[in-house]
Amino acid sequence: MIATPETLRPNSAKAELARRELARRNLIDFCAYTDPEAAAMYRRPHLELIGLAYDAALDGSLWSGVGLDPRLQFLTRQSTWAGGGRRHLFINIQPGSWKSSTISRKAPQYTVAKLKRMGLPHQVIMASCNSDIAQGNNAKVIESMDHQRYKNVFPEIELSARERSSEKWSLADDLAFTTCRAAGVGAVLTSYHCFVGILDDPIKDRADANSATKKETLWEWFNDVWCTRLLWKAGAFSVGMWTRWAMDDPMGRLLKEKMKGRIQDQIVVLRLPAVAETEKERASLAKLGLPVDEADPLGREAGELMMPNESSHAEMDSIRLSQPVTYESLYQQRPRPAGGFMVGETNFRVIPAMPKEGMRWVWGTDWALTAKEVAPKKKNDPDYTVAALIGVNADSGRLVIAHIERGQLNQHDAREMVTSTVLSVDEKYSIRAGQANVDKIHLSEMMRDSRLVGYSIRMLSRKEHGGDKVVRATPWLERAQAGLVDVVAGPWNTAFFNEVENFPHGTHDDMVDAVSVAVADLGIADSDGVDVVTDIWDM
Repeated sequence: MIATPETLRPNSAKAELARRELARRNLIDFCAYTDPEAAAMYRRPHLELIGLAYDAALDGSLWSGVGLDPRLQFLTRQSTWAGGGRRHLFINIQPGSWKSSTISRKAPQYTVAKLKRMGLPHQVIMASCNSDIAQGNNAKVIESMDHQRYKNVFPEIELSARERSSEKWSLADDLAFTTCRAAGVGAVLTSYHCFVGILDDPIKDRADANSATKKETLWEWFNDVWCTRLLWKAGAFSVGMWTRWAMDDPMGRLLKEKMKGRIQDQIVVLRLPAVAETEKERASLAKLGLPVDEADPLGREAGELMMPNESSHAEMDSIRLSQPVTYESLYQQRPRPAGGFMVGETNFRVIPAMPKEGMRWVWGTDWALTAKEVAPKKKNDPDYTVAALIGVNADSGRLVIAHIERGQLNQHDAREMVTSTVLSVDEKYSIRAGQANVDKIHLSEMMRDSRLVGYSIRMLSRKEHGGDKVVRATPWLERAQAGLVDVVAGPWNTAFFNEVENFPHGTHDDMVDAVSVAVADLGIADSDGVDVVTDIWDM
């Protein structure tokens, strides 16, 4: 039996009426009231923020800035998205976050009633990569609207018996037009219009996201069909939610057009990475031209998880190391250009074994001080100490990256790792490091290690190894672009290629730095420089 104010005691009745009133005002309160068993799930901080943004889009404050909730002020600081015409709210968030439950299953029923009460057009169109997903979401909408709890909040809303299916439905007093339409991407939407368009996962998977043909097809449908169905002049807006597998998805292309001054659209991006980013990571994203605030949108410290009850640091680390592209796109919502910012895995030739003839070898090292287990708990991802064996063929000029060992270790364990790695090779190849104080400390200790008698150990001079990280890496990245770098197959390859592809905007660059040290000692210089993606709008 559903309790009504008449069947409750006075205080309970008053509380019930207050909950209903809140449900009429705010999306998350609506979600929690109409689905009380899942109320705690909807009350999680990331969904509270998404609900705030959606409500602000609905009442117009997200677009005008007037009366905008203070908790959303960071969105207006991200960039100069002011404009007119079309309005887009993009929500970038990890899977399993309940974004679809909130926006695709709860928001339509809430939106229709809210807009109808405001005297505005109240049609909604929902689309996904296929009609089954979109219509499955719409079926949930209908199911919820039939429940007494929905009727408690919006008693005046009644579904039509004549047009009522997961494909489309109407209100009983609005049979002149379809109130809600659900379709797959590519569908013909002629004669349908809406105030809110919800585009939830229009890209099926990574393969589709990286298919040039499918990307163009989606972009054409987005512009020629989707955007022509929204009643922009009445204040309509589009909500887009999907995994950012590619930088040139519809969101990326819209941002590019906006930044180039070709469109006047208002674009708001609510990006919520699964793992809170460091200042360095946010600064790198800002340099790329992406909308990034100076602090985490959820007020988290670096390394803090968005959903700690559903995932752990160990699980996130495992994904980051074993599936780097998935981690960056699916969980952190920060895609990189195909082929990397400077070079990518396809620029390297993987060979089965370390060549011997005509080679000159050197160990390049990069040193750190902090062990993972004593790093700040919320970050738990300190820099690595790295030893990289690099060689060059005197005749062909081909560079070979033969082996890389790394670890997040304290000073003693770091030296032991490098020493044991160096001693694992029969030949006594030179050991080199850069000019950092930590490098000097470690090399001084290694010079006193009796196990390393006979090894040439020294720091490079600033003349040999000067400039910033990009300048120092340019000589060998330039060779990689030309297809002149080989990598010996090994278990470290995946982590290395991921770091190289994200360089210079990734979380870590320790392997890149170690290779740069060795290359500088080998006397390899750059020519005209390497092409670097420093701005996504120059892709």
